[in-house]
Amino acid sequence: MRSILLSLLLMVLFVPLSAFSSEKTEKEAEKLVENLGGNRFKLGDIVIDKNANSIRFPAKVNMDDGLLELLLCTPYGKAHESLFVTDIDAIHLNLALIMIGCKSGNVRVGEQGENVIPDGTFVTIEVAYKEGDAAKEKIIRAEDWVFNDKEKKAMQHTNWVYTGSFISKEGDYMAKMTGTYIVTFHDPYTIIDIPAKEGADDTVFWVNKDAVKKKGFPVDLIITVVEKKQEKGKE
Repeated sequence: MRSILLSLLLMVLFVPLSAFSSEKTEKEAEKLVENLGGNRFKLGDIVIDKNANSIRFPAKVNMDDGLLELLLCTPYGKAHESLFVTDIDAIHLNLALIMIGCKSGNVRVGEQGENVIPDGTFVTIEVAYKEGDAAKEKIIRAEDWVFNDKEKKAMQHTNWVYTGSFISKEGDYMAKMTGTYIVTFHDPYTIIDIPAKEGADDTVFWVNKDAVKKKGFPVDLIITVVEKKQEKGKE
């Protein structure tokens, strides 16, 4: 548990440093994390599996048709252009990703749609769900529910990149302020971006309406660290 607490000490990055003494920080961290055993932990609604270097949390389908700029946001975020929405806290999500080894890189997006390829730890994103009376869970890649209008087919399976968002001069964690968590169109506020040139074009990605479930359909998203960094983020 000690190593988990060390990771959670990163919380002080999101509040005024004077707000916590070292002792109080550890006590707050202990309240946040539930030890599930087997090197698995729970942070809010996020389950962290350190053996698999993955996290899992609830979401729901937010769009079953239309143009996308985001894969995931909060209901108060840009929900009119996001495939999924979730109620999990942005700080919890960022801390959970840090706990499985995610680090931001040197190349960052300075403005929405900037023509750069952000770097950082690569991750995969999967969608887990059950349908009807079937007890067996199905797990697919998130890209299967996204349509690449440029290539006229489902989005190619890709590695996504952890960028971590940032803290404003006013001390606000911008992913939390904007509700922007995972994007298909480059955004400086996001926690996870797409490391591809298509990320600079907001007309490429659409909902794959022939594959996606109906709006409101409950799913879990699974984010897993990719062990070996690949140059273009592609499989």
